[in-house]
Amino acid sequence: MAVNENLLWAQIDAKCDAFESARKRGDGALLADYLVDDWPSDHRRILLRELLDLELEYQTRNNKPIDTSHYVSQFPQFSEVIGDCIQRHQTRLSKVTPHAAPNTTPHPVRLPTEAGDSLTLGPYELIQEIARGGMGVVYRARDHRLDRDVALKVVLAGEFASDEAIERFQFEASAAAQLDHPHIVPIFDVGQEAGRHYFAMGLVEGQDLAKAVSENLYDPRDAAKLIIKLASALQYAHDRGILHRDLKPANVLLDERQEPRLTDFGLAKSLKLESDSELTKTGQLLGTPTYMAPEQANGKLDEVGIATDVYSLGAILYYVLTGRPPFRAASVAETLRQVIGEEPVSPRVINPKSTAILRPSA
Repeated sequence: MAVNENLLWAQIDAKCDAFESARKRGDGALLADYLVDDWPSDHRRILLRELLDLELEYQTRNNKPIDTSHYVSQFPQFSEVIGDCIQRHQTRLSKVTPHAAPNTTPHPVRLPTEAGDSLTLGPYELIQEIARGGMGVVYRARDHRLDRDVALKVVLAGEFASDEAIERFQFEASAAAQLDHPHIVPIFDVGQEAGRHYFAMGLVEGQDLAKAVSENLYDPRDAAKLIIKLASALQYAHDRGILHRDLKPANVLLDERQEPRLTDFGLAKSLKLESDSELTKTGQLLGTPTYMAPEQANGKLDEVGIATDVYSLGAILYYVLTGRPPFRAASVAETLRQVIGEEPVSPRVINPKSTAILRPSA
C-alpha cells in the first residue's frame, strides 16, 4: 500500500472513529456531517462506505428500519455504493441470525434524552443521556443522598430485556465492582426498579480516547505513558480473575487531567471459571473487530485469555500513534479476515514520528 493511501486511510479512520463516538454518546450524528465536501469523489465514496457500514450496525442494534431511499436521496451520486453496503449488511445479518439469542424486540424505555428532561430511577435523578452501547444506555444522574453526580448505566430494553441481557448486565456490574484501581471506572451501586436494571459508577468529566485521538495523535512518549497506565489497570483486573475482552479507544475515558479510566466490562469473563456460561459459546463473535485478537476473530473462545487483552491493548497503542486501528476494511467479514491472516501496516509508514526512539530522561 502506498504511503499516500495509508494517510488517506488514517484520515478515514479518524472520521469513522469520531462518528462512532458521537453515535455512542447519542449526539444524533449525521453521515453528511462527516463526509468531507472537498475530498475527491473517489475518496468520498470510500469514506461514505465506511461510515455507512457503521451507521447500519447502529440502526440494527437499535432496532430501527433501514431505508435505502433515505440514504440515496441524501447521496444520489453514490447510490451504487449505498446499495452494495445495505446488501452486504443484510447478508451478514442473515448469516449470524441462527446464532443469535431468541428474538425479544426491545421497546424504548421512557428516559431522558436531553438536558431538562429528567426522571428518577431508584434513588437517582436522571439528567441526560451521555453514551449508548449495544446493551445499555449511560445517563448523567444525580445522587441526592450523597450530593454528587454519577454515571448510571441502564439496560437498553428496560423491562423487555431478555434473561440473557440481564445476566450479562449483572455480570458486568459484578466484575467491575471487584476492581478498585485509579485507572478503572469504579462501581458504586446496583439496583432495579420496575424491571429496569441499572448500576451507578464514577462520572468521568471528559471525552473518550477515540474522540481525543481524532483531534490529535499522541507523541510516542505520551503514548507510552498512557499504555503503561492502562496496562497497570489491566494487570490489576487479570490478577483478580477478570478478562475485559472489549478493549478499544471508545472504552477508555479521559478525565479532566487526561488520566485514562478503563470502562465497559460488558463482555468481561471470569478467569476463575473453567468455561464461559451460556452467554458465550464457541463460534460467537465477541468484541470489536478492529481491535480483536485473532482467536476472538476466529470465534475460538476457549483460546481467549490474558494474551487476548494484551493484543487489544497493543492495538490501542497502534491507534493513538497512527489515528487508525491495525485493521479496518470495508466490511466486518473482511476486517476479520485481515485480523486472522495479515500483518498490520507498520506504524512508521502511517506516521513517521510514531516509532521515534524513547530515551529515558537523565
